[in-house]
Amino acid sequence: HSVCSKCNQVICHTCTANVHLSELPTHRLREILAEKGEDTSGDRADILSRLSTGSSPSDASADAFFTSYNKTVQQIKKELQAAGEPNAMGGKADLVRLQLSSTFGDPGELDELFRLASLSVKELKQMIQERNATSRSKLGLTGNKEDLIRRLRTPVEDPTASIVDGCIHLCISYYQTDALLPHGSDENEQVSRRDMMEQLRDMNYDVSEATQYEICQMYADMKERQDFQAICEATEGVRFPEMPAESLGNIGETVETFSFADGGSFIYSDSIKDDDLVPLLHMFSLFVRYEGRTYADFKTGKAYESIPTFIVDLCYHSRIGCGFRLVDRTARYSLDPRACPIENQPVRIFRIDGEIGIELANDIPASMERGQYHSTQVAVAPGRLLANKCGCTIGSEGAEKVTCPHAPSVLYQTSLLMMEGLAEQIVLEYAHRPGRELFERSLNVTERQKLKDSIAWLILATGNGDVDMTKDVSTLLSDFMVGTEKSKMKHVGPPPSHLLVPARECDRRSKGAKALEKTSHLQGARSKMKSGFDIFKEERYDISTPLHQVSKDWDNLEKATKDEYTRMAYDVNETTEPPVDG
Repeated sequence: HSVCSKCNQVICHTCTANVHLSELPTHRLREILAEKGEDTSGDRADILSRLSTGSSPSDASADAFFTSYNKTVQQIKKELQAAGEPNAMGGKADLVRLQLSSTFGDPGELDELFRLASLSVKELKQMIQERNATSRSKLGLTGNKEDLIRRLRTPVEDPTASIVDGCIHLCISYYQTDALLPHGSDENEQVSRRDMMEQLRDMNYDVSEATQYEICQMYADMKERQDFQAICEATEGVRFPEMPAESLGNIGETVETFSFADGGSFIYSDSIKDDDLVPLLHMFSLFVRYEGRTYADFKTGKAYESIPTFIVDLCYHSRIGCGFRLVDRTARYSLDPRACPIENQPVRIFRIDGEIGIELANDIPASMERGQYHSTQVAVAPGRLLANKCGCTIGSEGAEKVTCPHAPSVLYQTSLLMMEGLAEQIVLEYAHRPGRELFERSLNVTERQKLKDSIAWLILATGNGDVDMTKDVSTLLSDFMVGTEKSKMKHVGPPPSHLLVPARECDRRSKGAKALEKTSHLQGARSKMKSGFDIFKEERYDISTPLHQVSKDWDNLEKATKDEYTRMAYDVNETTEPPVDG
């Protein structure tokens, strides 16, 4: 039997636990360092490394003894002379006793140290093994002679003073009341029962009669509440969307509702006043401004460079982090070949806080479900994502305010449409708006500069060279419309009636898609040719003809007709169904 130094309880063989240091909380490891008289600073990894296998307890008497014992006779004599002992005589043991006479009050302790120092390392290890066999205080056998002597001086009645193979002996009752209680996966997040109770009391939890299990449950509940509060505080920095999804359609004062299929003709609308032109053009110019702004401190490829800065800013302020994943998904969903053309969707322009906002809608294909589309609406103003609504799993509905990846995709589709010709149409329509020059002369310096910046970005989006910002707006528009082939001139009036066809009959496929369809005829023709190999063999050869000879003749025939099939497949004036055989 012995007494635990932590709780002063008498413990026996069945009352102690061999606990690995890594299972103890950090504050308990610091207590062990403090008991050893060592510095308790440092992180958990540093403390564990210092409490390594074979470490020895702190011993001030042993420190003083070995400090003097490891010196030479001449060094000890010089120190004694400096301390007022000029006639120090005798051997090394006599000089060490004389130097440590004031340190050791008990001469027997000094004699014991001399006795241990006279033993060999083998004899010291044998003494440790004998002690381990009769005591619960297991001592390590590693280290030098000094370490072994220090361990032999460890009090037998303190089972917590020795560390063997990274483990320490603790009283079970003490360990159970102050051991780690599971919470979280990080060791640094695990706390003792005592600390749990203190934190629960601070949060007004009644733990006076709670069991250990109830304390764990209350502590987990408290941490969940704290985590939820932290998330709420973090989301306060998320600015967008500003309004719930149910506000769409009623935001601001409606100016005009139209479709991009009509190009930029909406500028001629009587509901668009002269005062609306500068903010209107500024709003559309944001869809084609690429300023290369990034918010991520890691490698992002070309994501930020391929998205207008206006959309990048909206993504950043719609997430707690940098919003890069939202930017990446915006590009992915917008460039999906299954995406519906946005020019056929309704567009609403509205006034809000002295600016012009725009409300867009489109059906975005679902990323994980084939054939399913999400109906998405989004309303924006310069520098603001006002509201959005989407039918996807995380999309906003009703009073919710969440930005799903499909909402910015509608904006990016509008940006791509601007690059494909809508920006040019808007510039041309504005250039021919009645009273434009008179309106521009009435603007102040700030408004005139804002208008010129918007026009310059829209002209750059057409891909027709740089813009000379030293010129005024009228000169920029004049230079844009005048070219060697007059390709920028506005064509007044509709095309001839015989060229007009219903929109549903227009072939909107790209050249690549049309070429792919024609190529499929070639593949079909080749497959049919190969299926006629048996007929070719039966009609021209008998059974005794070697197969390799038949195959060689067949390959020559196929090669001779290849050019003919290729011409037929790509010639739009020929039939779409090539013949079966050569």
